[in-house]
Amino acid sequence: MVAIQSVALFKQYQQSDSWPVLRAIFSLFTVAQLLKEVRRFGIRQSVPATYNSGGLTTGYILLNLMGRLPDPAWLIAVLAFTCLIPAHKVFNAALLASADVQATNQPRFSMRQLFLLVAFGILWILSILGMLLLEEEL
Repeated sequence: MVAIQSVALFKQYQQSDSWPVLRAIFSLFTVAQLLKEVRRFGIRQSVPATYNSGGLTTGYILLNLMGRLPDPAWLIAVLAFTCLIPAHKVFNAALLASADVQATNQPRFSMRQLFLLVAFGILWILSILGMLLLEEEL
């Protein structure tokens, strides 16, 4: 993990005044451009960006659209984030390699982060189990 204000840095790098909230809401339309820009940023910092932007974009969009499937099949849409992991790794490596940024590598989660991961992981599991069990009772 890289500890830094990455959204602000990337907006500055892009020389753009786009709003991250709107970009997240309309992610199906903006993910392709974002993946290409992260790839360019990685290459500019001499980080090997070997992921396929088109393939990851297609996977991200398809997995998101699966959220329209009937219960419980729509839950597969939760996995859409996995299509962004290669770009995230390139972005973190590029931040560490960049001379313009003072980034540090955080090799482990802090206790607070671990607590939140466990707490919300349990919440996710209980939510999914609740949805599946409710379906069987109806």
